[in-house]
Amino acid sequence: MLRRIFLGKLSHWVLIVAFCCLLWWMGEAQLQTRDYNVFLGTLVAVTAAIVLFVCLTHRRGERVTREPFEDPPDGPEPT
Repeated sequence: MLRRIFLGKLSHWVLIVAFCCLLWWMGEAQLQTRDYNVFLGTLVAVTAAIVLFVCLTHRRGERVTREPFEDPPDGPEPT
């Protein structure tokens, strides 16, 4: 049942939770106001690492959305 709600791999969901925890910790430490360069560098580096991890672990043909993407019809849109 939950597999139909939470699409994707468990490792990807764990990364989302870990990233949210990191953002919460940086906010609690007020890193964005006290040491902005460290905050921004950490944010960019972790985001790039997560995107790279997801791209490298995703296999072609895996379902990532509930409904398939459809190509738009050719020609002008109906009014």
